[in-house]
Amino acid sequence: LNGEDIDPPCSLPRAAMLGDRSSENSGRTKNSPLSLVLGPLIKLVFSEKARRRKRCRELLKERYGIGEFGARFGKGRRMKAARLGGELAALREGARELVRD
Repeated sequence: LNGEDIDPPCSLPRAAMLGDRSSENSGRTKNSPLSLVLGPLIKLVFSEKARRRKRCRELLKERYGIGEFGARFGKGRRMKAARLGGELAALREGARELVRD
């Protein structure tokens, strides 16, 4: 047998037969008006970066016994200044995060 006489199996999954067209029928589109409106809002509310910053502030408060203000603008600002290479950059980033959080 050289493979020419073999019929294709009829038990292939439906998705395998559709190829790339399966995503067209999934009911969701990336550019729907609802996702265009709600997408940025959801990203703002459920931001992974904001969650990490909040957890970092909690760790600073636990470890150094400081309050929210000290974690955000005291020790946190000094750590940012060391990371970013300057006080002005640290203040800019801190203000931007304050608005987001």
